Amino acid sequence: MNERDMRVIKTKESIEKALFELLAVKPLDKVTVVELAPAAPGGSNASSA
Repeated sequence: MNERDMRVIKTKESIEKALFELLAVKPLDKVTVVELAPAAPGGSNASSA
């Protein structure tokens, strides 16, 4: 994984932002991957691939 790749950077930023938004309304142990996946580019379609 190339950590200077803009795709990697944007994906990490998107997931991190979604996590912090979810943490504002629910505890960490209640956050699921399913809730975070749409934050990743292409994440909402990943299960249908």
